[in-house]
Amino acid sequence: RQLAAFAQYLDQQIGAGKWTLAITSDHGVAPIPEMIAKREPADTRVLPPIRNPLGDLKVVRDRLEALLHKELKLSPANEGEPTEKAILDLDSNQVYLNHEHSELRGGRLVEAQKIVRDWLIAQPYVATAITREELLAGGDSRLMRQIRLSFHPGRSGDILFVYTPYAIPGSTSANAKPKGTTHGSPWHYDTNVPLLLLGNGIAPGRYDQRVSPAQLAPTLARLLGINAPGGCVEEPIQQALVPVMKF
Repeated sequence: RQLAAFAQYLDQQIGAGKWTLAITSDHGVAPIPEMIAKREPADTRVLPPIRNPLGDLKVVRDRLEALLHKELKLSPANEGEPTEKAILDLDSNQVYLNHEHSELRGGRLVEAQKIVRDWLIAQPYVATAITREELLAGGDSRLMRQIRLSFHPGRSGDILFVYTPYAIPGSTSANAKPKGTTHGSPWHYDTNVPLLLLGNGIAPGRYDQRVSPAQLAPTLARLLGINAPGGCVEEPIQQALVPVMKF
């Protein structure tokens, strides 16, 4: 009803047939695990929905720190000095290693990435884990492409990981109530979003091919007869545009 009222407002202010409207979303939303658990029989699921599947991330970080010290035989701290940390931080989907660590340089840093990756992959609610080196090297699987689109070489962690479907981060402590839902996974409920175009220059129809919200910018640029943004890597949705008659 709000969109209908807005379209009527555009007709009044700009004129019917003189405007174009695009509607989309940057992400979907994950179903609330507690609600999924009540609604779907457990025997229909490979893994049950769960909140915060790795548990306390501080405990996980300490466990990974101990694992790296053991596997790489990192030197213990001198008496009276703080231990040099191999892991700087761990959040809900990535691990940051200490690139300034005196014993984690070159190949040792790459080896540390693999140790953490393999530990994460071994956890039952982790669908995959990928190292920085693997992301920079390439790979063409759909999941790899999705993770690479959320990876920034200067800001992202050294190991990125993805939970299994319907597993989301969040508190599970006895004193905290579950806090709704979240987003950020590569699964269909997070990535299936609307992309609607209507108005001047748009050909009515419904198209079944896979598209992306990132195609909105080049599509509107084509409609306006201007160049797409300089950083654009997507093609316009040509089928959605009214063909230009040539004489």
